[in-house]
Amino acid sequence: MILSIDKYRLTINQLITIYILKLYIMSLSLTNYADGPKKDLDKPGELWEFGTEISGCEIYIKLKITEIDGEKIVKCISFHEADRPLNYPFR
Repeated sequence: MILSIDKYRLTINQLITIYILKLYIMSLSLTNYADGPKKDLDKPGELWEFGTEISGCEIYIKLKITEIDGEKIVKCISFHEADRPLNYPFR
């Protein structure tokens, strides 16, 4: 059983992480663009790849643009350290 203080810390850590991820995603610009659009082979939508630097580490970000109930939305598919150097055609 998780002690209540641990449950609160876990919740706060998750909320802070989600908030920070959203900030990084919302701050992406053309200079962060790496590749896309690519067709998603599993489900309808387009995949776009971006990169950014956080604390000296290159971060790979994959976003998906899809449609739900006639409205386009963006989903974050990946957000992790890049496995390989990314190419930024607009830098």
